[in-house]
Amino acid sequence: MRFCCCHVEREARRIRRVKSWQTALAIFAALATSVTLAEDVKTNDGKGANLTDTAVPSPSASSAQQPNREDTVRVGLEYYSPEEQAADTRKSAQVEGFSSKEKKEALAKIPAGGTCAVELYADAFEAADPKRLTYVIFNSTGKEIERRKGKSILAARKIGYYWWKGGDQIDLPAIQDSLRVRIYDELHSQTLAEYVFRPKQEPDRVCCDKFLPPPGERGILGKILR
Repeated sequence: MRFCCCHVEREARRIRRVKSWQTALAIFAALATSVTLAEDVKTNDGKGANLTDTAVPSPSASSAQQPNREDTVRVGLEYYSPEEQAADTRKSAQVEGFSSKEKKEALAKIPAGGTCAVELYADAFEAADPKRLTYVIFNSTGKEIERRKGKSILAARKIGYYWWKGGDQIDLPAIQDSLRVRIYDELHSQTLAEYVFRPKQEPDRVCCDKFLPPPGERGILGKILR
């Protein structure tokens, strides 16, 4: 299943910087401004009833605990695979005349599981700060292998009449069988999204359609939601 369109892929390929933090930030900036074609949202239930945690609810529990009120927060994700990053790095190394050593060092900095650009939408500037988020990563057996706090890589900016959007990134560990990434909102004590990652495949969003990005904004891999 492939959600991104050719326009976004061409845009991503124009990124030239190969250092780890520069690459991730450039990816996010390019993807945040490009325009893509609209198509329907497709999600699937996914597995994960065994992903329990004392601080963060399980997928089934978190869905039942979503507040019955007007949504004031949404979240989207853009995935840049290690294979894509490696291809861009080699191309950039050739264009910029990197030595063999510099090229090898740049390739070594690519996250083993790829990079995710997180887009947080909220109804106020202060609320669109990804520092309110926690990312929990589980392996294919449901065991938590990593937990990290969100950070603000791109300051919130106004989009349209209602929403503000801030940006963060997640560098993923190596994907063996699969990984599940939960995006948890500490401010409202609720799960905003869960994604399942498999080797050489696009991620599947398997939870919380209620918190998909606003209409006209990106969903998964450059998809525009109707």
